[in-house]
Amino acid sequence: MNPNIVTRVGIAGITLAATAALVGCASEDTSSAEAAADQPTSIETVAGPITLPEGAWSAAESAAEECEAVTPQLIAGTIATLSGYDAEYSDASGRAGYSAQVPVQWERWGTDAPEDRSDLTAANQALGKQLCSAFDSAASLADDPSDDFQRESVALAVVLAGEKYVEREGVPAIGDRDPHLVRAQVSDILTAADSVATA
Repeated sequence: MNPNIVTRVGIAGITLAATAALVGCASEDTSSAEAAADQPTSIETVAGPITLPEGAWSAAESAAEECEAVTPQLIAGTIATLSGYDAEYSDASGRAGYSAQVPVQWERWGTDAPEDRSDLTAANQALGKQLCSAFDSAASLADDPSDDFQRESVALAVVLAGEKYVEREGVPAIGDRDPHLVRAQVSDILTAADSVATA
């Protein structure tokens, strides 16, 4: 056999293998770019559009994987509405960080980073766990637990005002100051979550 032919065949084989490897890498890069392009970059809230910080959507998706009832849209809508995705958020009631949870809520649900309420991943995990528990409560608190919208509204009211309050007052109202605050916040969160779904 002619050694030139063997050499050419060998070189052609190496070139073909290298080309296949490069095509494989390129298709992985393309699919990563396509996945990133599919991720929302902002959420419409009552206060205006909120730009999602880097990693926010991935953190919401990861947190939602832990519970069938919870969606990344609901987690992102809740964070956007309550804290505006502000890591330094705080209010007079003690709500703080991305997830805008009061200290007792963070102590219970924020176990992934108990000392850092401004950790985006931990905040998503904490809120996801709290929402999941609230959906369990909503199954017994909702007038019609088979109605997804009502169950979602009750779960959010539990997150915002507490299960005992919802048991006592129904869904939703809060305190004498503003009897419609929880109802308005639930509505605002659901609107923001819908804006993510349709973005």
